[in-house]
Amino acid sequence: MKKWKIVCMILAAVLVLALAASGGTAVYFVRQAQQWHDACLSLRGQLRQRLEESCLSVTENGDAVGEFPLAGLRADDPYAQIDEMFSETDRLTAEQFAALSWTEQLGWYRRSTREAPAAWYEALQSGNTLTLALSDGGWDFAPVLAALDETPREAAQDAYAVFSAEKGAYEIVSEQPGTELVPEPIEQALFAAVSGVRVSPDSADSRSFELTSCDCYQKPALTAEAAVFDYGALLAADAAGRMIEVNFSGQTQSLSVGNYVFADADGRVQVDGEKLSQRLQEFAAQYNEMDTPFRFDSTDRGTVEIEFLPCNYTLNTAELYAKLEKQLSHLDTTPVEAQFVCTDLQGEPFGLGDTYIAVDIESQTVTYYQDGERLVYNDVVTGLPYGFATPTGLYHVVSLERDCWLTGPDFNVFVKYWVGFIGTLYGLHDASWRSEFGGERYKTNGSHGCVNMPDAPIRAIYENVQVGTPVLVF
Repeated sequence: MKKWKIVCMILAAVLVLALAASGGTAVYFVRQAQQWHDACLSLRGQLRQRLEESCLSVTENGDAVGEFPLAGLRADDPYAQIDEMFSETDRLTAEQFAALSWTEQLGWYRRSTREAPAAWYEALQSGNTLTLALSDGGWDFAPVLAALDETPREAAQDAYAVFSAEKGAYEIVSEQPGTELVPEPIEQALFAAVSGVRVSPDSADSRSFELTSCDCYQKPALTAEAAVFDYGALLAADAAGRMIEVNFSGQTQSLSVGNYVFADADGRVQVDGEKLSQRLQEFAAQYNEMDTPFRFDSTDRGTVEIEFLPCNYTLNTAELYAKLEKQLSHLDTTPVEAQFVCTDLQGEPFGLGDTYIAVDIESQTVTYYQDGERLVYNDVVTGLPYGFATPTGLYHVVSLERDCWLTGPDFNVFVKYWVGFIGTLYGLHDASWRSEFGGERYKTNGSHGCVNMPDAPIRAIYENVQVGTPVLVF
């Protein structure tokens, strides 16, 4: 009996020792399971963190448009792709895993590390990186497009033709690209920019995209190379309402620019010469003056009609045509002054030229122009109106004398300067016996017909004038 008791006690002790050894082993493997689960959770958390850090940087012409988290550009749930790499038990929190029975924990440990090793386990064992590869589908770039739309945009400008007054022709202004966007190529380029995104616990995957790297701007509908313009229609619009005022000695006529121009195939403005010439002939018929008094621009009285000098004033159509042709071809509406050619009744050019002496009897003045410059302007005394009037007419200097005596029935006077214009009878000379000139003195104390002058002005005339210089007395 004692023997069986001893055997039983020994068996009991062995059983206790076996149970104790078994329990210790279980505790060891449970702890191992928890450690591996913690490592699994860490990997999963790191993958999520790296995904959150991954972004797309968008620029336009080097200027930042925005930073866009890649996770926020997914139409699907990017974190679901991470979860798919882990089992349901893998995703339990540490507390939830610890709450499982030993059997469940050890079963998970055995399956994940021995029977069907999980990807995360193999990565940890091998030292390799666990990598998440986002699918190329499922992107939604609406946030990027919205940010691009916030930038002020300019529409593309078509090529157009504009008239150049300087060249007298239409010039084509090249098209200008705009900054308005076409979404489709942008989305295609964005898909390419984020293609093959991969994140690991150790690194995020950020991408960059420069908008100008893709052909995404609205193009002009009309280019300079392909443009075809209706220059005739453009000219009609530009010439509409344009008038050139032509002044004919105080009377004005208006020329409608559009009636005399047309555009050639190259866009150059041409003048209808036949039509313009016909209009100028009509003007000539209307404004030519034949056998009419010579119009002299006097110093004191403005334009004076000289009755004793009949002449013809005919429109200088050649000169007017040249002016108008130039202005019409450049759409220039500057007013034009018509010029008239003065001829004598035989048709020969007539005028005093730029060098002449003019004696104005009414104003009692003398003016001497030399080469268009007025050298002398002074008061004079002309002949007594009744009996000794200075004869009006167009004469020429016929003689120049110094220090001579003028004699007549009732006078014998010495003069220093003599400028004769009618033989030896009439001329301009100094008059030392007079102290005053001008006014109406000639009516009561006039000369015997000559033009009396002070010393200084007659000396200036004498020293500069030439024989043959015109002398107009009016």
